[in-house]
Amino acid sequence: AAVVRTNQRRIKIEQLILLAIRCAIPILLALMMARPMWQGAAGLRGDQPTSTVVLLDNSYSMAAGRAGTSNFSLARDETQRLLGGLPRGSETYVFLMGEGAGLLDESTRDISRVTEALDKEGAGYGVARVPAALDFVAGTVGNMTEGPRQVVVLTDFQRLSFPVTEDELLGQALERLKALPFPPGITLWDVGPEVTENVSVESIEFSKLMVGVGQKIQIRANLRNYGETARSDLRVTMKIDGRAEAPSQVALGAKAGGQVLFTHVFDTPGSHVVEIETEGDELKADNSFLASITVRDRLSVLLVDGAPGTTPDDLKGETGFAQIALAPFSTGNVEQADL
Repeated sequence: AAVVRTNQRRIKIEQLILLAIRCAIPILLALMMARPMWQGAAGLRGDQPTSTVVLLDNSYSMAAGRAGTSNFSLARDETQRLLGGLPRGSETYVFLMGEGAGLLDESTRDISRVTEALDKEGAGYGVARVPAALDFVAGTVGNMTEGPRQVVVLTDFQRLSFPVTEDELLGQALERLKALPFPPGITLWDVGPEVTENVSVESIEFSKLMVGVGQKIQIRANLRNYGETARSDLRVTMKIDGRAEAPSQVALGAKAGGQVLFTHVFDTPGSHVVEIETEGDELKADNSFLASITVRDRLSVLLVDGAPGTTPDDLKGETGFAQIALAPFSTGNVEQADL
């Protein structure tokens, strides 16, 4: 009787275990089929890794700014703040629109690596071509693996970056992003005001290609006012090897160019740096222009005569007169070579 009761108890336990397994099977199947819903809930909670592509404008205009901070610095700080707030394990890629290249060679989940690389970047690289940048990153975001995907564009929205002639290209790039199997959300982030007033030093010209010690030379600076406001007394300074010379002033009309003429005498030979600088404005990158000029104290000349005279100042040779003309006070310093 004891054996019968033991077997009955064992059979009941086995039946309960089998019943529990049978009940768990449909529950597990339902949970597996509901995986997309669980992923969506994780996205709402903000703890699911994402695939994020940042188009960072580091073009020439981003060097402009106010209160000692450039637009690029603001954009870089916002990018680092954005990436730092992504869920753990998120995949990121930063594309520098001014350079037309990625910050890193490929996307990464190491956010610290991206932020460290951003610390070394600056503005001043050409023009940001937004349609081309969007078209380029379409392939990148399409190859990312995390579900929620987003493209963030940080720019100052200069008209040069969004020309009317590229509206069709911009539309095509956006359509390509929308046509991806997992189309990303697109966010446009305005990081700074448009630069409307700007004066630049466009070039420097020298009156002589060959400059000697003690010779007076004229240095012409070509300037242009790209703003809508005329500048009646723009201050312009010339620096020689970092040393400021007497400043000058020039009047520049709105959307007009002008010139400033300086004179200088170099008293030492060698390579010298000439810098023309204007008063500061919002875009400081083009407020100065530097050029190098070589100043010589002597010029070596080799005179070759088929029948030279017996002495350096012997006018019987065919090069005697040229020798005296080139070095009237030290004709003996001119070397001769026999053929």
